[in-house]
Amino acid sequence: MTSSNRLSSKTKKSKKENAQTQAKLFTDDTPILGANLQNMGDSINTTENEYLPSLSLDGHTLVFTRNVGGNEDFFISKKDSNSVWHKAQNMGYPPNTNMPDGGAKLSVDGNYLFYTRCDLRSPDGIRNGGCDLVFSYRQKDKWSEPQYFGYTINTTAYEGQPCLNADNNTLYFVSNREGGYGGYDIWMSTFENKKWTKPVNLGPNINTAKDETSPFIHPDNETLYFASNGLPGLGQTDLFISRKDKNGVWGKPLNLGAPINSERFEGSIIVSAKGKKGYLASDRDDSKGGLDIYSFDTYSAIQPNPTICLKGFVRDKYYDIPVLAQEIVFSNLFDQTVISTEKSNEGDGSYTKALKMGKTYIISCHSDLYRPFYKKIALLNDSIPEIFNVQIKLKQPGLIDTLFQAQLSFDSISHRLDSISYKKIDTVMKRWKDYTEDSASVVVFLKCYYYSGENDDDPMYKYNLDKCLAYLQEVNSYFEKRKNCLLVDYARPMYDYL
Repeated sequence: MTSSNRLSSKTKKSKKENAQTQAKLFTDDTPILGANLQNMGDSINTTENEYLPSLSLDGHTLVFTRNVGGNEDFFISKKDSNSVWHKAQNMGYPPNTNMPDGGAKLSVDGNYLFYTRCDLRSPDGIRNGGCDLVFSYRQKDKWSEPQYFGYTINTTAYEGQPCLNADNNTLYFVSNREGGYGGYDIWMSTFENKKWTKPVNLGPNINTAKDETSPFIHPDNETLYFASNGLPGLGQTDLFISRKDKNGVWGKPLNLGAPINSERFEGSIIVSAKGKKGYLASDRDDSKGGLDIYSFDTYSAIQPNPTICLKGFVRDKYYDIPVLAQEIVFSNLFDQTVISTEKSNEGDGSYTKALKMGKTYIISCHSDLYRPFYKKIALLNDSIPEIFNVQIKLKQPGLIDTLFQAQLSFDSISHRLDSISYKKIDTVMKRWKDYTEDSASVVVFLKCYYYSGENDDDPMYKYNLDKCLAYLQEVNSYFEKRKNCLLVDYARPMYDYL
């Protein structure tokens, strides 16, 4: 058997086993090994109900809803460097009130919180319209008052459990409005021309005559997790996954299987950026009271496309101050297509971006105040950490970094460099390869010492100038031979007058 046949046979076997595993998830409550489902303990869970978790893109912040005596509030916990979750704290007012507030989801950068506000009903349903969608944004060390989405999104029916995608342009939520398939359905709205479009039902592949709730769109923008009591399952309400095809159509949902699902209630789920860790809410036998939040390890059949959290700051390299609202373009190196355009934070110049692994990207910035910036990053290795830091340092026009200084020796007759000088230039080239900014260019400055003479017509002046230009040309020629697509700028030589 040829190697290609063996590979084909192995691939077919893998696909068959995966198909068998997926079929098993619908019908068999035998736990799949390796899920490692664990109660998150006293730091997160209490004798009250904890549910609807939300995880920041970097995986270090967990926000969830706790129901205390019928009043829903948001709680927040931070994970330390030892991967230990700190004791959850009430997020305070705002966003919490003495009314039910639930179903919060953090934006990718953690600066926006989307959630459900339930107030007294009003005739138009825009404000105080039952349960509506709202959002708050960070104001230094606190959150803003809730901002309502308005009548395009909110109605007199229930709207809740929002989830914004990683590109901040598609909002998924739950509603029992007219036009659905029955019960609670999952809907979506896109942000176009600076406004939210009329919501669209996700259709019969996702929604049933019963209830579909708790949508979570993974940062890969192609994998949707949700809860349903209308699809085949193991218990009261189960958790499912659906994948979007290249035409934007959601595929047939797949039950996540045991032990993620059980004969009990599983009502909400989130999955980390890399797709290896998940969190869900359930009322298992080992819960501390009612619904608790559990962590688990995912397995291949239910994993999304692995994604990393790219983050950093945009700063002025010379003054070391943040550059606010700077446009940052993310492109695919392979076909040069623009993936998305973001802006640095208006408060501190930070940025956060979700990027799928297995590709090479170009980060670029263009501004009238700074030189163009380009940076290539390759996300090809699975060992890359979930948080990938890239600092963007913008240079003002004319700002030059000194990478290397060397005294070069020339033969006065041949105008050629000696062997030691060539090695010094090789050292410059090596430092260039290690330089962090792909947009930088090499500027060669030569310093000559000579007697300037009485005026520019002095023969000695012309002789020294010609010699210096010859040296510059020789250095530049060697750079051209060794640069490997390196950009070499020409610069007039600098002179020190004796």
